[in-house]
Amino acid sequence: MGKAHLAVEYKKKMFSVKFVAVDKDVKPVPGLSSCMEMNLIKPVVRVEKEEKALTSQIFSEFEYTFKGLGKIKGIKTSCQRGRLYKLCFYPKLDINEDSGIRWEIHQRLKGTFKSCFAYTAKTMAVSGNITAKPNSADAIYDAIVFVPDGPTTVFTVIRDKVRSKREVLEYNQTLAKGVVASVRRYAKEQFSVVFGLMTESDLMDDYKFKDAINAIKVETSKWCVPVTLSMSDKKFKEVTSAFLLSVAFTNCVFSEDDVNSLYCLSLEQFRVLTENIDHNQVVVNSTPSCGGDILLLEIAKRLEKSGPTTIVAKSEALIKTARRLSICKDHIIPADHLESRTLSDIVNVVADCDISDKVQGIGNLGRIWYFIRGDDDDDDGDDASCSVDQVEPTQHHTSFAAAAAAADDDDDDDYDDASSSVDRPCLGPDKIAAAGGYFAISYL
Repeated sequence: MGKAHLAVEYKKKMFSVKFVAVDKDVKPVPGLSSCMEMNLIKPVVRVEKEEKALTSQIFSEFEYTFKGLGKIKGIKTSCQRGRLYKLCFYPKLDINEDSGIRWEIHQRLKGTFKSCFAYTAKTMAVSGNITAKPNSADAIYDAIVFVPDGPTTVFTVIRDKVRSKREVLEYNQTLAKGVVASVRRYAKEQFSVVFGLMTESDLMDDYKFKDAINAIKVETSKWCVPVTLSMSDKKFKEVTSAFLLSVAFTNCVFSEDDVNSLYCLSLEQFRVLTENIDHNQVVVNSTPSCGGDILLLEIAKRLEKSGPTTIVAKSEALIKTARRLSICKDHIIPADHLESRTLSDIVNVVADCDISDKVQGIGNLGRIWYFIRGDDDDDDGDDASCSVDQVEPTQHHTSFAAAAAAADDDDDDDYDDASSSVDRPCLGPDKIAAAGGYFAISYL
């Protein structure tokens, strides 16, 4: 019959409300807009989270990353070798390695778990690109064990007699926090870990090792929300992928045009770093334009986690990049100034040339990396391949490039045994270069 705007008072406030006159005996009903304006009702917004696999999340969000320097799928396949739901260890044992702390850890894990993905390192913060307190002198080895049907465990092996258990406990705790932070950076799953210490004696047999693992779970799981420790197939894939992405991540690529880009090491760079970072003196023979400068800077940046590290470089471009990225910024020495400088307070050295005859007592330092390259110093960070073979001339030759290429081609997200037939040679302490390789490793 008609419409009118009338003044309405509600809770001492005046509102202009639209009324519609009808020729019927009915109760007035306020409209939605009037109800919301007068605060008679409050809207409830429902947000539905769309679950996506980590790979699709990361690949869509950082698409540029996987078209450039590195490919996480190749790294993931190379590390897990198609055995995600079986026993998988990285870095793998050297060909003739049948004793020692790392071998003992592998044997105990085999006797304890039906399936797991274990990443081991002498200093996990350095190898795994993890933020943690400096490693304690009583810590011998670190391990991260991802299990598809249980909580992830971060443990540190210590000596039977330690000088300061509190110090090594604090180190292990910060290491565990670093692992959680690294995974959460790239995964949306709720994730946490159990963590603790075990002694050398705990590695003597499977029973002691299982007791130590169970004690770690009982002691630290009570501080975690249960859902963060639970694991499903989907979460297991997502968490392990996120962890490997955090290990492969590098910020040693300087580009004014791509300030918001996320870069990963290439498969070759990743393997050279992770499979050799625990050794004391390493020689890397590289060819031009293979990503050698990026690898050198990334190794120097990670070694800083274990103590003061110096970059010795004859390349002015490398020095400029290191300073711009604030890598070893207080310890960058041009090669021609080396003889006038002292390295008494330095733990590690990374050099783009051979300096073994220029520094007295260099063998007494912690870790030393030499990058010996060809005449062309133009290093644009492109992808590379590599060949290695045994030091002993009687041993067979193995093509790392072929194995890496075969592993990189396997993009099957079901993680079956499609790539398990690839026998990946480990870039271990008994390897030197075969002709034609871009990165070749030898040890002093």
